Amino acid sequence: MTTATLNPYLEEFLKFQELQREPGIQRAPPPLDHLHARCEASPSARSALTRYKAFMSGNTPFLAATLAREVLVRLYSWAVPDDAALITIAAQGPVVEIGAGNGYWASLLRQRGVTVHAYDRAPWVNLHTEVLVGEARRAADHPEATLLLCWPPYVLPMAAQALAAYQGDTVVYIGEGQGGCTADDAFHAQLAAQWRLVVEQEIPRWDGWHDHLWVYQRQ
Repeated sequence: MTTATLNPYLEEFLKFQELQREPGIQRAPPPLDHLHARCEASPSARSALTRYKAFMSGNTPFLAATLAREVLVRLYSWAVPDDAALITIAAQGPVVEIGAGNGYWASLLRQRGVTVHAYDRAPWVNLHTEVLVGEARRAADHPEATLLLCWPPYVLPMAAQALAAYQGDTVVYIGEGQGGCTADDAFHAQLAAQWRLVVEQEIPRWDGWHDHLWVYQRQ
């Protein structure tokens, strides 16, 4: 199994760490011009990059990370993966990911030799790996795999539907806790009633967000 993983999102994220940690220091924010070609495939990323470049001409670099995040989440993922997170998930493989978006997390796991069945009801246009069209109920097709949910929307029942359909024994949830900006209340209620937390792990996160990686086993 491959252990080295190309992870451009993490590389970009780390460029903004000093700006996040020391907002009072005035320094030029990192340029993102090298992402222009990749942004062309995604109208929302292209628009976010335009806003970031307009901001670059201003004199408030401590806000750079906020606008950079708007670009990078559209190119890569809402959550920032690192080696520790990927190792944790890979140890639970194979994986079925519901709401895989553009497949960024799936692509990194596949680089490591993990079998990933990636689905999204509307895969993003800027794919990093194959993502099949599929609703939450596709979780039921892979009881042998670990269910992966990365930043499921809180305004839709997708996470709760996937968890209810899933017949396996392990769930990896990446997002915020109950009352946060990921997954609806029904999903969190299911976790509390039917699943046992076995791992809670920090992941890299943008300033102001509170996402973690959690691994649950069926009770």
